[in-house]
Formats: sequence, structure tokens, C-alpha cells
Amino acid sequence: MTISLRAMLTTILVAFLSAVGWTQPQSPTTKPLALTDVTVIDVDRGQRLAERTVVIRNGRIETLGPTRTTVVPEGAEVLSGRGQFLMPGLCDMHVHLGRYEDARRNLSLLLTNGITGVRDMASPLDDILRLRQEVRDGAAVGPRLVVAGPLLQGPLPPQLRMPLLISIETRAQAASTVDMLQRRGVDFIKVQDALPRDIYLAIAEAAQRSRLPLAGHIPPTVSASEAANAGQDSIEHLGGRFHGVYVSTLRDEQQLLRDGTRMYAEAIQAIERKEAPPPSSLQAPYVRRLLETYDEQKAASLWRLFVRRGTWQCPTLVTRRRLWEQERERLTDDDQRAGAEMIRRDLQVVSAMHRAGVRLLAGTDLPLTNGRSSLPDELALLVDAGLTPAEALRTATRDAAEFLGQSNQLGTIARGKYADAVLLDGDPLLDITNVKRIAAVITAGRLLRKADLERLKSAQKP
Repeated sequence: MTISLRAMLTTILVAFLSAVGWTQPQSPTTKPLALTDVTVIDVDRGQRLAERTVVIRNGRIETLGPTRTTVVPEGAEVLSGRGQFLMPGLCDMHVHLGRYEDARRNLSLLLTNGITGVRDMASPLDDILRLRQEVRDGAAVGPRLVVAGPLLQGPLPPQLRMPLLISIETRAQAASTVDMLQRRGVDFIKVQDALPRDIYLAIAEAAQRSRLPLAGHIPPTVSASEAANAGQDSIEHLGGRFHGVYVSTLRDEQQLLRDGTRMYAEAIQAIERKEAPPPSSLQAPYVRRLLETYDEQKAASLWRLFVRRGTWQCPTLVTRRRLWEQERERLTDDDQRAGAEMIRRDLQVVSAMHRAGVRLLAGTDLPLTNGRSSLPDELALLVDAGLTPAEALRTATRDAAEFLGQSNQLGTIARGKYADAVLLDGDPLLDITNVKRIAAVITAGRLLRKADLERLKSAQKP
């Protein structure tokens, strides 16, 4: 290979990585870092690699091998990992960082939770693009960012229009909006619940033309199978507030789709009257129909379609558990009992999809609480749904990287990959909740010891 050709290929690679939003954050060249005598968590095989030394240089893993045979470079910073476990950095695949100031503060707090990558599902466009660039430039400390900008909704009353979303009224506007977002540099397109059928399909078509992934809810105007066939790459919350994944597993699917469309229209009408939308999709009459008309054959057919079309699921089980809590004052005891049944069924549905080969992603869709992320809780719920701790861990590491097209750069502890990792005081393959026992975080090769993490937390306190 000639020098000019090598330079050209390097330029192409950098441009490609910039396009998908996972460029290496810039940092000054530092001396090598060596973690010795550590147990590396091999998420590919779900195994522990004991007594390993990991050498990190210029943000990447340079060497990984048995401690007894691995040479530590002269002048390296050495950190003993004896009795500790090194896993890949976690990725929360469903967050909303929000406006710039809040987002920048939360970025460093996410790092203290071992989260070295996030998929932002909707934030004001200028704010989130600015923050993504600052992380890339090293001006902000935080996880790698993959961003959608504003979410796309259908026609909305003026009082609901805000920087967090774009209200779309025509198919032509759908296409021009996707084109605009592509020009601005977003990584994917996010759709929400309140979308008429023709506008949803126009967005999906425009996203495919623009080669932008499509993610989000399933509007009640389309079925889950139609969303998969339209090219939606990931479905959030088992479909969203209208439970779209459930609806497409039911014997009376068409009637439930009509009911969902009616509820969506009633919600818009209530907002236009300046009233709170009725919580119809959380009430017992509707929820029990979802539970009682479940058809295992239809469900199995839908899972096969998801596998065939490559439609990933980000169930955000922690968020679905809070739907009924958030509406507690407006729901009856019977509604809450139906909600509890639905929460139990969520685990069964996720288990069935997993057994069928449907790919899963871990996401929270919840704000940090006292600086704490709910991602460990989501991983624990995935284990409750029947995944092994290793399988649950993959949803936030290796599989997240694969979904984002970055499995050659991120997601596992391996030579040549970016050094995004978390050092734990407990074995996550033994107990998934050990992901909370953080001793240190490594982001782009930068070591943050426990004292550094505490300083980051303290700096963000009001």
C-alpha cells in the first residue's frame, strides 16, 4: 500500500466513524496504562479470563494477555486489578439528555455509573449536536453520544410544540424534515406515538432513502409487523404507551389497532381543550384485552419477522413499570391490578422474544436519581426475564456496539478496540447487580479512579 492510498483510507475511516457518532474523544497523549492481575469479563463467551494484564495506549487496548507473560511498558501507569473484574463500558440505549446545561451535567454523572456510551432518543437539536461535538473534541467529559435530535410527531396543537419534537403535518414535510436532520448530522431518526399512518410511512421511506436508522415507538395507526417491514430498526418500550408489540400478538389485532387510533385521537382532542389526556391505554378494560386475547402462534410469527427483518427491541422494562405509578391518582385499584399483570407479562414476552432469537438492547428512558442510573435495574429485570447475567450484560455492551455498527471498535475487551471499560469489585457474571460495584472507569483510555468519580459526582451537586 502506498503512503497516499493509506492516507486516503484513513480519511475515509475517520469520516465514516464521524457519521455514526462514535468517534474517539480527543485527549492529550499520555503514558500507557497497565491493569495487572485482573479478571477480564469475556462477554462474547460469557467467561472469566483470570490473571490478565491489559495495556492501554493512546485510547486503545494495545495488549491483552496472561499476567505472567505480558510485558508492562516502561513508564506505564500501573493499576493492580487483583480480586477485581474488568468489563466493557456500559451503553444506555435509551436516554433523553435534554437541554445543553442539564445534558452536560448529566454526562459526567453517567460516567460515574460505568456508562461510556448513550443513544440519545430525543433532545433539542442544537443542544445535543453541540454536546456531541464537545465530547468528540475532549471539551466535555462524558460517554460517546449517538443522537437523534428532536423526535418526530404528527400534527400537534401549538401548546405542545417545543424544541424536543417536530410536529409533521404532511408527507412532503416528513421527507424534508428527515433530509434536514440528515444534513445537520444526526445519527438516526426517532418516531413517537402520535403519528398518522401516512406520515409514519413517509418518515420510514425518507429514513431509508437517507440511510438513517429508524427507531422509536409504534404509533397505533400501524402494526408492529408493518413497522418491521417498513424498516424500523429498533422498537422501544414494547411499542410505547399503546403497547404496539402486544397488539400485534392478539387474536383481535385489527380491533385493538382501531381502539388505539381512537385513544390517540381522544388524547389530541383533550390537549386541544387544555385538558390532560385520558389514561385509557393503562386502564383495566383495555389492558385486560391485551392480556386475555394473546395468541401464541401470532406472537411466534411476529418474533420470526423481527428476527428476519433485524428489528431489535429496547423494552425499557424499568420505564414500563413506572407507567401505572405515574398515573396513580387517575387510575382505579382495578387498573393498578391490571397493570401489575401487564408488568409480569412483560417479562414473559421479553423471555419469549429472546428465546426466539429477537435481539435486545438495554435502555432506561429514566432520569438519573441522585446521580444514579437505572441501567443496572434494567439489566436485573432482563435476568428476571430469563436471560443469563452474561446475556443481559451483552445487551448493554457487545450487542449495543453491534446495533450501532461499531462492533469492531467497541463492546468487548479486546486488542485494538477503544479502551472503554469498567473495573468492578464484584463478578457481574455471578450477580448482574455487581455492575454497580464500580472501582474505576476507563473512558477512551482515560482512567477515572474511585476518588475521581467521587469528585465528578460532587462537582454536579446543586
